[in-house]
Amino acid sequence: MLSRPDPDNALGQCDLSGEVLPFAPKLTGNVALQWEQPLFSGDLYARLDYRYTGAANYSSELDPRHQQDAYAVGNFRLGWRDASYDISAWVQNLADESYYTQKLPANVSSNVDKIVSPQEGSYQAFTGTPRTAGVTFRMNF
Repeated sequence: MLSRPDPDNALGQCDLSGEVLPFAPKLTGNVALQWEQPLFSGDLYARLDYRYTGAANYSSELDPRHQQDAYAVGNFRLGWRDASYDISAWVQNLADESYYTQKLPANVSSNVDKIVSPQEGSYQAFTGTPRTAGVTFRMNF
């Protein structure tokens, strides 16, 4: 539980000893697998990578409404390359995982704030990238 600011403390500081740090999951990790096979005058390649991010609070105030559950995102790429060209097809966020990268109180009062109490208020959130697919072509010269 967060300490309340000392009424004698003009800066409104509080003691956060023993609390978790905002934006800091206890566990994060990455793993990747890459495969390459010679084909014609270049290489056929595939890559699968996976990123795990543990639960964290994404507000500097440690507001419990801004808690983010753990999530994982996988990406895949399949392509062919040689010394001059690289063409690949890819998918990011294979499972279309929904997650937030930051949550914070709204910096502009909204109509929601007029309906709910000031303690609740509204907030803004930034979501992670949804499933995205594409093709990349590179030429080295």
